[in-house]
Amino acid sequence: MTLEAAAATVRCRRTRWASTAALRLRHATVDLGDAVLEHPVSVCGHATPFTEDGRPLAEPGLTDPRVRAASLRGVDAAHLVLTDVDLTDCLFAGTVHLDQLRLDGLYRFATTPTGPRRGRRPPGPPLAGRAAVGLRAGRLSRGAGGGRSSRCGPYTGSSDRAAARR
Repeated sequence: MTLEAAAATVRCRRTRWASTAALRLRHATVDLGDAVLEHPVSVCGHATPFTEDGRPLAEPGLTDPRVRAASLRGVDAAHLVLTDVDLTDCLFAGTVHLDQLRLDGLYRFATTPTGPRRGRRPPGPPLAGRAAVGLRAGRLSRGAGGGRSSRCGPYTGSSDRAAARR
């Protein structure tokens, strides 16, 4: 299937693509969130206006010819090809096989943040939540040996625990 469209928005959310497809778009923001791609699907930005019988078709109210991806959330990207698509505002969270996504032509990603960041601490041990904060504070106050806080009771060791089970 080949779809040629000049539109502001193309929503393909939760669609199932059971055969090969080519989406040739102009001016569009395309949303492929939770789409199921069983065969190769390509989304291409079309640089020139679409024609019919050799004459360009009218595109009233559409001024920006770029094609933008809004979401690939929940998509298996192994069968997806994006050509000349702006990815600056695209949501990639939950995309499967993102390493197999094929990008051709001109594409743009969002830039990384610059400047100082406020309210961020350097990364600590891989613990999270209030209990972890208390645990870290306990380790710091008792030195490198760690141990349990007084609320949890004294650390009894593995041999004392085995005796307590009997």
